[in-house]
Amino acid sequence: MPKPPPIPHATFTSEFHQEFSAHTIALLRRRFLWFTGVMAALALAVLLMMALRPARGGEVLAPPRGGQPQVLPAPAALPAAAPITDAPPDAAQPSGPSGPTADDTPRPKRPPPGSRLVREITRELTPAAPTPWDVIITSLRFVSFFVMFMVAARVRLRDATVQRLTYATLMIDGVLLIGARLLDATGGIGIAAVTLTHLLACCFLPWTPRQAMLAMAPLLALDAAVVSLLPETIWWKVFSIVFSPLLAVPGTLICWARHTRRLASYKVRFLESRLGSLRQELVAARKVHEALFPRPEARGYIRFDYRYVPMRLIGGDYLHARFMPPVADDHAHPFNLVLLDVTGHGIPAALTVNRLYGELERLHAEDPGIGPGELLRKLNRYIYLTLSNHALFVTALAMRIDPVGNTVEFANAGHPPAFILGADGSLDQLDSTTCVLGVFKDSEFDAAPQTRRFGPGDALIAYTDGAMETKNAAGRMLGVDGMRRALLSARPDQSLAAALMQAVDAWRHGAVADDTLIVEVFRDLTPQFAVRGPASVIARQSGIFTVQSAAPKPTDAAGAPAASGVAARR
Repeated sequence: MPKPPPIPHATFTSEFHQEFSAHTIALLRRRFLWFTGVMAALALAVLLMMALRPARGGEVLAPPRGGQPQVLPAPAALPAAAPITDAPPDAAQPSGPSGPTADDTPRPKRPPPGSRLVREITRELTPAAPTPWDVIITSLRFVSFFVMFMVAARVRLRDATVQRLTYATLMIDGVLLIGARLLDATGGIGIAAVTLTHLLACCFLPWTPRQAMLAMAPLLALDAAVVSLLPETIWWKVFSIVFSPLLAVPGTLICWARHTRRLASYKVRFLESRLGSLRQELVAARKVHEALFPRPEARGYIRFDYRYVPMRLIGGDYLHARFMPPVADDHAHPFNLVLLDVTGHGIPAALTVNRLYGELERLHAEDPGIGPGELLRKLNRYIYLTLSNHALFVTALAMRIDPVGNTVEFANAGHPPAFILGADGSLDQLDSTTCVLGVFKDSEFDAAPQTRRFGPGDALIAYTDGAMETKNAAGRMLGVDGMRRALLSARPDQSLAAALMQAVDAWRHGAVADDTLIVEVFRDLTPQFAVRGPASVIARQSGIFTVQSAAPKPTDAAGAPAASGVAARR
């Protein structure tokens, strides 16, 4: 059978991105509560440390050996230092070897670049008393984090609002810390203090690297404006402005690593979830697909059985069987049989089978006595108009067995040849009579039906290409000759359908490469009661699925296993 072209598909669909975005927002809500809660607790801890910090100049020094502890005088008790000016000493000042001279007068020195930053860091590490601005800035930070925590905990925000709230929180805190640099208060190191908040935010919040950079961009611009107002050298300002964006790199790298790991983990969970859903859907679809197949049945002079092994859980091979009301004898039921093989495998082929089943039911309902040639002509018209534009074609074998006239009328549309095994051991081959269905339009299609003798004791064997195209370890197909040899070598006590399926399994090397359907129709010598056997659909291991079910043998009217094989048929 020709294989249909592969259908291109996206690795991850919009459904995945929608679910991942919803998962990110839900995670962002929880992580934002943790972030604001931790930052509020840290700000509160800093306020407590400020309350417990001793006043500047009131530190207690360690006592000397054998002495008493000493307490430094408060700043108010210290004498005010004389201002340092560049004016030369006046005449009233004493001069001489013990007095200061013009050369000994100390002069102010310009602090080196960056000394402000070092001085502020050193001051923060010393037990100096906080200034009022320190308390105010820290209190505002605590209030801002606490308010954001309460808003996120009590108000049901929209998805976009949650993301904006994270930006607003970092912006408020950054404005306070950068503004404190002008006031010489806590956090006066400016953007370097914001880096700690940004780093903690990147550790808590599920940001992407782009979102992490967007959160810092306005603060970097604000810090550049503040640096330009500071009394520093121009080179130090340029250095601070140019290299300050590097402070956002650690948090951005953290967001990149966490986002990449979370995305990969969610892809695995998404695929596992969809795989479980797909498995449940396929199991349900398999039940529907199997319900389309007839059950092995014996009625009047006709008895049929089959074996079906789909390549996947469901496949594109199909068997449609229908017993017609008797014509002359009460037990002479004409029997219609249609064997179909759709291009492709799996779900697309099974969906096509479902459509063809409905069309076959309609054709038989409108014309119960429709012949094989007319049936294939109407099927060809249906497939040409509805399925051929999707590169879906069908091989078909339609047969009508007349137990009164002891004949079988058939039309073969590109299907593998069937066989009639006579009661005398002869073997007649039913070759193709027309082309594959769906290739030509109705006016160009000719089914060219033929008739063969099918008398008492004869057996008819039909199969799909999955049987004869089975390959062995050397890559050789079983072929029509192999099917003929397996048919002639079947044991007398064995069902022909089961014997051929065993021969196909013995020849096959590796996994099942195509759907395989083998049908046996036997012309009994004496009429049988209407007996329906169990289903003969067998699904073997395919990919990640393992669904196996043995195909029990059909039973007779008394419930005992029905005898089959050449000896039983005779």
